[in-house]
Amino acid sequence: MKQSYYLLLGLLLGGTPLQAQMATSAKQPLSSTSQAVAGLHKPAGRQVATSPVYVKLYGLYGLLTPGSLLITDTKGLGAGVRAGAGVGFIANDFINVGLDADLLFGDNLKKETVAATGITTKTTDFKIVSVTPNITFKALAHPAYYIYNRLGIMVGKVLTYQTTEEIRYASTGASVTTRVLETDFGDNSLVLGYQAALGVQFRLSEALRGFVEVVAINQSFKPKERTDIVTNTKDGKVTSTSKSYYAYEKEGERGYTKYPDGRNVYLGPTYNVPLNSIGVGAGLVFRF
Repeated sequence: MKQSYYLLLGLLLGGTPLQAQMATSAKQPLSSTSQAVAGLHKPAGRQVATSPVYVKLYGLYGLLTPGSLLITDTKGLGAGVRAGAGVGFIANDFINVGLDADLLFGDNLKKETVAATGITTKTTDFKIVSVTPNITFKALAHPAYYIYNRLGIMVGKVLTYQTTEEIRYASTGASVTTRVLETDFGDNSLVLGYQAALGVQFRLSEALRGFVEVVAINQSFKPKERTDIVTNTKDGKVTSTSKSYYAYEKEGERGYTKYPDGRNVYLGPTYNVPLNSIGVGAGLVFRF
């Protein structure tokens, strides 16, 4: 009734029907829908991480090394600790893309063999750095966590690949004779391979996530040059030393050549060095 009254009054005063209708609407309170829309413009009291970009820190320990070049009876290249960091982008609710970089510190690769002629101890120092572009597929999502699998292509560089073999010869007298062979693979090809992971990521706070995963890594490289230094001692005194150089350039090639710097170099066929691992990892993800 009041609405009709205001409409009639507006017409009597010379206004148009539209103006009268606007005047009528101005007298009415906001609807619940209008109030809800207006509420969207109120400042939020709590900031929520909404950026699709994230940074992660992680560690990994290679427990098993199937198919690797074995150094001990149970461990090969690829065993030990890896630590790294990465950056990623959330493409959608099901896929993330990222780029990781890590360093393989290696493990305590030491083997001792006892024979009638003496005791042989061999140690290996091996480190590589790898860069891994990867894609993550979210298989099962939940507000507090999600299960995922990740695939990546790995490209790396050998930082250190050195072995030391010491032979302590058996002796019936008081004298002690040893032979130490130090091998340095100073030049190697790129380390190429891939990784596959299965894990679970869980929410710690609005901007922080944690994750645990099982990771399988398959990598390999080809040595290009190697230097051997042999040192013989008796009762702690050096009796002789020698140095040999090796190059692995072509498949099936054998022989000797002389480098421009005057070194005599043994030519050997190229060969592949595998370093595989299956391990467990954990880390943190920071959302912006």
